[in-house]
Order: sequence, then C-alpha cells, then structure tokens
Amino acid sequence: MPQTLIRLAVLNLLRNRSRTTVAVLTVAGGVVAFLLAGGFINWIFHDMRDATIRSQLGHFQVVRPGYFEKGLSDPYSFLLPAQSKQELLVAAHPGLKSLTPRLVFFGLASVGDTTVTFSGEGIDPVRERPISSRITISEGNDLSSLDDKSVILGEGLAKNLGAKPGSQIVLLGTAANGGASAIEATVAGIFYTINKEFDNYALRIPIPLAQKLMRVDGATSWVGLLAGC
Repeated sequence: MPQTLIRLAVLNLLRNRSRTTVAVLTVAGGVVAFLLAGGFINWIFHDMRDATIRSQLGHFQVVRPGYFEKGLSDPYSFLLPAQSKQELLVAAHPGLKSLTPRLVFFGLASVGDTTVTFSGEGIDPVRERPISSRITISEGNDLSSLDDKSVILGEGLAKNLGAKPGSQIVLLGTAANGGASAIEATVAGIFYTINKEFDNYALRIPIPLAQKLMRVDGATSWVGLLAGC
C-alpha cells in the first residue's frame, strides 16, 4: 500500500511538470527567505551585543559588593583603590586584552546660558581605547591622554547644549564631601554609539579630571576586555 501511494504521487508530479516546478521553487524560495531573515536577525543581535560591550560595558566589570544596587545613588561609598595590587593582579591575567578604571559621576553641564544634566565617566584614554572601539567620533577628536583638560560629548548632549569642538564647557557636580565642585574644560569631540539614549546624556573626561571634580581617588569600576573575543 505505501509503495502504491508513493508511485501515484511520483506519477502525479511527473504528469504536470510545470505545476511541480512552481511548487518546488515556491518551497525553496520560502526556505531561503526564512534562512536569510533568521541570519539577518541573528546578526543584528550579535552586532548589538558587540557594540554594547565595546562602547559601554566591556566583557566584565569589577566593582565593590552592592555597587549595582546602591552605587548609582552613592558612588563614593563604593570606590575601588587607585593602582592597587588587586588591579595589577587582574590586569596580568593572560586572557585579558585590557583593563581600565572608570569613575562614574553625575552633574550639570553648562555652555553659555544653556545648562543640562549629564552622566559622566572618568576614563584612562589610552587603556580605554581597545574597550571603546565602537564609540565613533563624529566631530573633533577623541581624548588622547590623562593630562587632557578636555571632554567628549554624546551627540544628543552636544546638541542640547549647542556645543561644538572647541567650545568651553563648565561641569558642576556634588563632591564626595557634599560640597559643590566645578571644573572648566574644552570640548575635544562629539561621539555617537549604537545607543541613542546613551548619547543623549553621556560625556567622558580623563579620570584625573573627574577625580579632581569629585575630590576622590580611585574608581567606581575596573572594566575588562577579553582577548580573542
């Protein structure tokens, strides 16, 4: 019985070859479209993951216990020591490409008569470069050294401030002792990432300048990038 059914099916396919060809091509086209769409969606998620790692998060972060729960509201209670043995020990791991300190801080940025809130990161421009390879400088220049008295702004933040490379910007924050603190810097460049919301409020300055503004030593996190990833 099964053999008879198979024979009838084959004869039916051969009897109307044009219809059979159209059916086969339709099925094949659907399979190809499904595979292409699945591959494209998979690539989008993979690229988003890679861009987030290489512009914001790194592969891992070393922080004080409780930092992610309470550190954003009180970052100075969760500071990591500067140039510690622990940092050197982590940085010496053979599977690590780069390890860099970051100091997160918040405040107000002013250019002329315009003032807006910001979320800032104090970074080491040299050690940060491999980790932040997906941050694209659209205007001006990136930070180049720890001695820079410069800042780079996200595109949305720069637009809200009306700032351009060469503009003078004043950053006002609340220091670790509770007092007001301010620094003046030059806008070196404007950047963008895959995350537009991040670009709307983010800025970066050399970590010594951030420590001076916040009147602290150390960092809120050590961000690492794994080799071969």
